[in-house]
Amino acid sequence: KVILSGLIEEQDTFDLRVLDGDLEFDHILDPTLSVIACGNLDQAGETYVLAASITDNFEDCLNITADNIIFNGQKELYHITTTASGLSNGIGLRVDGRLNIKIRNTNVSKFIAATSLTGTNDTIIEDNFFYATAGASVVAAVSNNITVINNFIVNSSQGIRIIDGRGINEGGCYNNTIMNNLILNTSGTIGNGIELFFNFDSRVINNSIQNASDVGITIDSGFPATRRSSNIILVNNTIDTTRDAGLLVTDIENSSIENLILKNTSTGTGAEALSLVRNVRVIFKNIIID
Repeated sequence: KVILSGLIEEQDTFDLRVLDGDLEFDHILDPTLSVIACGNLDQAGETYVLAASITDNFEDCLNITADNIIFNGQKELYHITTTASGLSNGIGLRVDGRLNIKIRNTNVSKFIAATSLTGTNDTIIEDNFFYATAGASVVAAVSNNITVINNFIVNSSQGIRIIDGRGINEGGCYNNTIMNNLILNTSGTIGNGIELFFNFDSRVINNSIQNASDVGITIDSGFPATRRSSNIILVNNTIDTTRDAGLLVTDIENSSIENLILKNTSTGTGAEALSLVRNVRVIFKNIIID
Protein backbone atom coordinates (compact mmCIF):
# COMPACT_ATOMS: atom_id res chain seq x y z
CA LYS A 1 0.00 0.00 0.00
CA VAL A 2 1.42 3.36 -1.05
CA ILE A 3 0.11 6.67 0.31
CA LEU A 4 1.08 9.79 -1.60
CA SER A 5 0.48 12.92 0.44
CA GLY A 6 2.23 16.15 1.33
CA LEU A 7 4.02 16.31 -2.02
CA ILE A 8 5.88 19.50 -2.80
CA GLU A 9 5.24 21.22 -6.14
CA GLU A 10 7.91 19.47 -8.22
CA GLN A 11 6.65 16.08 -7.00
CA ASP A 12 2.99 16.37 -7.93
CA THR A 13 3.55 14.88 -11.40
CA PHE A 14 5.30 11.51 -11.64
CA ASP A 15 5.34 8.15 -13.49
CA LEU A 16 4.12 5.02 -11.70
CA ARG A 17 5.25 1.58 -12.96
CA VAL A 18 3.91 -1.74 -11.68
CA LEU A 19 6.50 -4.52 -12.02
CA ASP A 20 4.51 -7.42 -10.62
CA GLY A 21 0.89 -7.96 -9.65
CA ASP A 22 -2.23 -5.83 -10.01
CA LEU A 23 -2.65 -2.16 -9.29
CA GLU A 24 -5.71 -0.99 -7.37
CA PHE A 25 -6.55 2.61 -6.49
CA ASP A 26 -8.37 2.69 -3.17
CA HIS A 27 -8.95 6.41 -2.77
CA ILE A 28 -8.15 9.38 -4.98
CA LEU A 29 -8.57 12.98 -3.84
CA ASP A 30 -8.20 16.12 -5.92
CA PRO A 31 -5.77 18.46 -4.20
CA THR A 32 -7.17 21.52 -2.43
CA LEU A 33 -5.58 24.72 -1.23
CA SER A 34 -5.88 25.54 2.48
CA VAL A 35 -6.94 29.00 3.67
CA ILE A 36 -5.86 30.10 7.15
CA ALA A 37 -5.82 33.91 6.85
CA CYS A 38 -7.37 36.78 4.90
CA GLY A 39 -5.98 37.39 1.42
CA ASN A 40 -6.52 36.74 -2.28
CA LEU A 41 -7.75 33.45 -3.75
CA ASP A 42 -6.04 33.88 -7.10
CA GLN A 43 -5.42 30.49 -8.70
CA ALA A 44 -7.99 29.81 -11.42
CA GLY A 45 -9.72 26.45 -11.39
CA GLU A 46 -8.68 25.57 -7.84
CA THR A 47 -10.66 24.47 -4.79
CA TYR A 48 -9.87 26.41 -1.63
CA VAL A 49 -10.82 25.02 1.80
CA LEU A 50 -10.91 27.01 5.02
CA ALA A 51 -8.57 25.27 7.47
CA ALA A 52 -8.73 27.67 10.43
CA SER A 53 -11.11 30.27 11.83
CA ILE A 54 -10.26 33.85 10.81
CA THR A 55 -10.90 37.01 12.80
CA ASP A 56 -10.33 40.09 10.66
CA ASN A 57 -10.04 43.62 12.00
CA PHE A 58 -9.82 45.72 8.85
CA GLU A 59 -11.32 46.05 5.37
CA ASP A 60 -12.19 42.96 3.30
CA CYS A 61 -11.12 39.46 4.26
CA LEU A 62 -11.10 37.08 1.28
CA ASN A 63 -10.96 38.36 -2.30
CA ILE A 64 -11.59 35.88 -5.11
CA THR A 65 -9.55 37.27 -8.02
CA ALA A 66 -9.60 34.44 -10.58
CA ASP A 67 -12.27 32.44 -12.42
CA ASN A 68 -13.57 28.89 -11.82
CA ILE A 69 -12.82 28.83 -8.09
CA ILE A 70 -14.63 26.82 -5.40
CA PHE A 71 -14.42 28.00 -1.79
CA ASN A 72 -15.53 25.60 0.95
CA GLY A 73 -15.72 27.25 4.37
CA GLN A 74 -16.26 24.08 6.44
CA LYS A 75 -18.82 25.92 8.55
CA GLU A 76 -19.16 23.10 11.07
CA LEU A 77 -15.50 23.60 12.04
CA TYR A 78 -14.47 27.17 11.25
CA HIS A 79 -15.81 30.71 10.87
CA ILE A 80 -14.84 34.07 9.39
CA THR A 81 -15.66 37.19 11.40
CA THR A 82 -14.45 40.73 12.09
CA THR A 83 -13.80 42.80 15.17
CA ALA A 84 -14.67 46.03 13.33
CA SER A 85 -18.10 47.55 13.80
CA GLY A 86 -20.70 49.51 11.88
CA LEU A 87 -20.38 50.22 8.17
CA SER A 88 -16.56 50.28 8.13
CA ASN A 89 -16.05 46.59 8.68
CA GLY A 90 -15.38 45.41 5.12
CA ILE A 91 -16.67 42.37 3.25
CA GLY A 92 -16.25 38.74 4.21
CA LEU A 93 -15.90 37.28 0.71
CA ARG A 94 -15.56 39.67 -2.21
CA VAL A 95 -15.83 38.75 -5.89
CA ASP A 96 -15.45 41.40 -8.60
CA GLY A 97 -15.64 40.73 -12.34
CA ARG A 98 -15.29 36.95 -12.19
CA LEU A 99 -16.92 33.88 -13.77
CA ASN A 100 -18.04 30.52 -12.40
CA ILE A 101 -17.41 30.91 -8.67
CA LYS A 102 -18.90 28.68 -5.98
CA ILE A 103 -19.00 29.81 -2.34
CA ARG A 104 -20.39 27.11 -0.11
CA ASN A 105 -20.57 25.82 3.44
CA THR A 106 -19.26 29.01 5.11
CA ASN A 107 -19.95 30.63 8.49
CA VAL A 108 -19.46 34.39 8.06
CA SER A 109 -20.50 37.12 10.51
CA LYS A 110 -20.39 40.85 11.32
CA PHE A 111 -19.05 42.22 8.03
CA ILE A 112 -20.93 44.90 6.10
CA ALA A 113 -21.69 42.04 3.66
CA ALA A 114 -20.92 38.37 4.15
CA THR A 115 -20.63 37.87 0.39
CA SER A 116 -20.47 40.61 -2.24
CA LEU A 117 -20.48 40.07 -6.01
CA THR A 118 -19.99 42.87 -8.54
CA GLY A 119 -19.97 42.27 -12.30
CA THR A 120 -19.74 38.55 -11.62
CA ASN A 121 -21.59 35.85 -13.59
CA ASP A 122 -22.39 32.12 -13.41
CA THR A 123 -21.88 31.89 -9.66
CA ILE A 124 -23.46 29.86 -6.84
CA ILE A 125 -23.79 30.88 -3.18
CA GLU A 126 -25.02 27.80 -1.33
CA ASP A 127 -25.41 26.18 2.07
CA ASN A 128 -23.94 29.06 4.08
CA PHE A 129 -24.61 30.51 7.53
CA PHE A 130 -24.51 34.32 7.54
CA TYR A 131 -24.94 36.12 10.85
CA ALA A 132 -25.17 39.74 12.05
CA THR A 133 -24.03 41.51 8.88
CA ALA A 134 -24.19 45.32 9.00
CA GLY A 135 -25.63 45.44 5.46
CA ALA A 136 -27.03 42.73 3.19
CA SER A 137 -25.70 39.24 3.88
CA VAL A 138 -25.60 38.53 0.13
CA VAL A 139 -25.40 41.36 -2.39
CA ALA A 140 -24.93 40.86 -6.14
CA ALA A 141 -24.65 44.00 -8.27
CA VAL A 142 -24.76 44.04 -12.10
CA SER A 143 -24.34 40.25 -12.04
CA ASN A 144 -26.06 37.51 -14.06
CA ASN A 145 -26.76 33.79 -13.68
CA ILE A 146 -26.38 33.98 -9.91
CA THR A 147 -27.91 31.25 -7.72
CA VAL A 148 -28.36 31.90 -4.00
CA ILE A 149 -29.64 28.65 -2.52
CA ASN A 150 -30.05 26.85 0.82
CA ASN A 151 -28.60 29.63 2.99
CA PHE A 152 -29.48 30.48 6.60
CA ILE A 153 -29.33 34.23 7.31
CA VAL A 154 -30.02 35.48 10.82
CA ASN A 155 -29.89 38.80 12.73
CA SER A 156 -28.54 40.75 9.75
CA SER A 157 -29.44 44.24 8.59
CA GLN A 158 -30.74 42.88 5.26
CA GLY A 159 -31.02 39.47 3.68
CA ILE A 160 -30.35 38.97 -0.06
CA ARG A 161 -30.10 41.71 -2.72
CA ILE A 162 -29.61 41.25 -6.47
CA ILE A 163 -29.46 44.74 -7.96
CA ASP A 164 -28.37 46.58 -11.09
CA GLY A 165 -26.23 49.13 -9.27
CA ARG A 166 -29.10 51.65 -9.07
CA GLY A 167 -27.74 53.69 -11.97
CA ILE A 168 -30.20 54.98 -14.57
CA ASN A 169 -28.08 53.63 -17.41
CA GLU A 170 -27.42 50.22 -15.91
CA GLY A 171 -28.54 47.35 -18.11
CA GLY A 172 -30.20 45.20 -15.48
CA CYS A 173 -29.50 41.71 -14.09
CA TYR A 174 -30.49 38.49 -15.87
CA ASN A 175 -31.36 34.90 -15.03
CA ASN A 176 -30.85 34.95 -11.27
CA THR A 177 -32.32 32.51 -8.74
CA ILE A 178 -32.98 32.94 -5.01
CA MET A 179 -34.20 29.60 -3.66
CA ASN A 180 -34.71 27.65 -0.42
CA ASN A 181 -33.28 30.31 1.89
CA LEU A 182 -34.31 30.94 5.51
CA ILE A 183 -33.99 34.59 6.57
CA LEU A 184 -34.67 35.51 10.21
CA ASN A 185 -34.74 38.84 12.04
CA THR A 186 -33.52 41.53 9.66
CA SER A 187 -32.79 44.70 11.60
CA GLY A 188 -31.89 47.55 9.21
CA THR A 189 -33.90 50.67 8.49
CA ILE A 190 -34.16 49.20 4.99
CA GLY A 191 -34.31 45.68 6.33
CA ASN A 192 -35.81 43.82 3.39
CA GLY A 193 -35.60 40.05 3.44
CA ILE A 194 -35.12 39.74 -0.33
CA GLU A 195 -34.71 42.47 -2.95
CA LEU A 196 -34.65 42.14 -6.73
CA PHE A 197 -33.86 45.44 -8.41
CA PHE A 198 -34.22 45.70 -12.22
CA ASN A 199 -34.02 41.96 -12.92
CA PHE A 200 -35.09 39.92 -15.94
CA ASP A 201 -35.87 36.19 -16.27
CA SER A 202 -35.25 35.68 -12.56
CA ARG A 203 -36.83 33.47 -9.89
CA VAL A 204 -37.61 33.68 -6.17
CA ILE A 205 -38.67 30.20 -5.04
CA ASN A 206 -39.51 28.52 -1.74
CA ASN A 207 -37.95 31.04 0.64
CA SER A 208 -39.04 31.73 4.21
CA ILE A 209 -38.69 35.21 5.70
CA GLN A 210 -39.53 35.77 9.35
CA ASN A 211 -39.52 39.02 11.32
CA ALA A 212 -38.29 41.55 8.75
CA SER A 213 -37.67 45.11 9.94
CA ASP A 214 -38.94 46.48 6.60
CA VAL A 215 -40.47 44.64 3.59
CA GLY A 216 -40.41 40.87 3.30
CA ILE A 217 -39.76 40.70 -0.46
CA THR A 218 -39.45 43.72 -2.75
CA ILE A 219 -39.25 43.63 -6.55
CA ASP A 220 -38.57 47.02 -8.10
CA SER A 221 -37.15 48.65 -11.22
CA GLY A 222 -35.96 52.04 -9.99
CA PHE A 223 -35.85 55.21 -12.04
CA PRO A 224 -37.00 56.31 -14.50
CA ALA A 225 -40.45 54.83 -13.96
CA THR A 226 -40.52 53.66 -17.60
CA ARG A 227 -38.07 50.88 -16.71
CA ARG A 228 -39.71 47.54 -15.96
CA SER A 229 -38.35 44.29 -14.66
CA SER A 230 -39.85 41.37 -16.59
CA ASN A 231 -40.33 37.62 -16.57
CA ILE A 232 -40.05 37.33 -12.81
CA ILE A 233 -41.34 34.13 -11.20
CA LEU A 234 -42.11 34.24 -7.48
CA VAL A 235 -43.54 30.98 -6.16
CA ASN A 236 -43.95 29.07 -2.87
CA ASN A 237 -42.62 31.79 -0.56
CA THR A 238 -43.70 32.42 3.05
CA ILE A 239 -43.40 35.80 4.77
CA ASP A 240 -44.21 35.95 8.47
CA THR A 241 -44.08 39.25 10.41
CA THR A 242 -42.84 42.41 8.73
CA ARG A 243 -42.80 46.04 9.83
CA ASP A 244 -43.83 47.20 6.32
CA ALA A 245 -45.51 45.38 3.44
CA GLY A 246 -45.11 41.65 3.13
CA LEU A 247 -44.58 41.89 -0.63
CA LEU A 248 -43.89 45.13 -2.54
CA VAL A 249 -43.95 44.92 -6.35
CA THR A 250 -43.27 48.01 -8.45
CA ASP A 251 -42.86 48.41 -12.22
CA ILE A 252 -42.69 44.80 -13.40
CA GLU A 253 -44.34 43.09 -16.36
CA ASN A 254 -45.00 39.64 -17.84
CA SER A 255 -44.45 37.94 -14.50
CA SER A 256 -46.20 35.56 -12.10
CA ILE A 257 -46.62 35.42 -8.32
CA GLU A 258 -48.06 32.17 -6.97
CA ASN A 259 -48.52 30.25 -3.73
CA LEU A 260 -47.57 33.15 -1.48
CA ILE A 261 -48.33 33.19 2.26
CA LEU A 262 -48.34 36.56 4.05
CA LYS A 263 -48.83 36.54 7.84
CA ASN A 264 -48.75 39.37 10.36
CA THR A 265 -47.36 41.94 7.90
CA SER A 266 -47.19 45.75 8.12
CA THR A 267 -47.03 45.73 11.90
CA GLY A 268 -45.32 49.14 12.09
CA THR A 269 -46.59 51.15 9.11
CA GLY A 270 -50.16 50.12 8.38
CA ALA A 271 -49.22 49.48 4.75
CA GLU A 272 -50.95 46.82 2.67
CA ALA A 273 -49.81 43.26 3.12
CA LEU A 274 -49.50 43.08 -0.68
CA SER A 275 -48.46 46.41 -2.22
CA LEU A 276 -48.62 46.76 -6.04
CA VAL A 277 -47.52 49.82 -8.03
CA ARG A 278 -47.58 50.31 -11.85
CA ASN A 279 -47.35 46.65 -12.86
CA VAL A 280 -48.39 45.25 -16.25
CA ARG A 281 -49.50 41.70 -17.12
CA VAL A 282 -48.67 40.08 -13.79
CA ILE A 283 -50.50 36.89 -12.81
CA PHE A 284 -51.40 36.41 -9.13
CA LYS A 285 -52.53 32.96 -8.04
CA ASN A 286 -53.21 31.41 -4.63
CA ILE A 287 -52.21 34.33 -2.40
CA ILE A 288 -53.01 33.76 1.30
CA ILE A 289 -53.09 36.78 3.61
CA ASP A 290 -53.51 36.00 7.29
